[in-house]
Amino acid sequence: MATGGQHGGGRPGEECARAAEVAEALSISIEELETRVQHLTTALTNRPRIEHAVGMLMVLMSCREDLAVAALKQVSQTTNRKLLQIADLLTANVGTGEPVPPDVRDALDLVLPPRQR
Repeated sequence: MATGGQHGGGRPGEECARAAEVAEALSISIEELETRVQHLTTALTNRPRIEHAVGMLMVLMSCREDLAVAALKQVSQTTNRKLLQIADLLTANVGTGEPVPPDVRDALDLVLPPRQR
């Protein structure tokens, strides 16, 4: 039986230190979870835009989804632009008839089969 307000036989100073450690760990966990939620929300928002561009490349290249994704990634890496930016450029420019920027066009020329250029 605990006496003097102590539980588990620990000293009050030790209990306070342990409580502080637990509070800090919970705080870090909450921050990590908030970050994960933010990343997942961003992914859910961006995914359809990327999938739209992948679908366009699948039609242009007459290829499977994995190859279209690889091509989109290659264009992103070659042009040193974010994947989402490349996806948005491709889908927006098709809708408006505007040409894509020259560096993106050059990178597309490297990944698209000659008949699709």
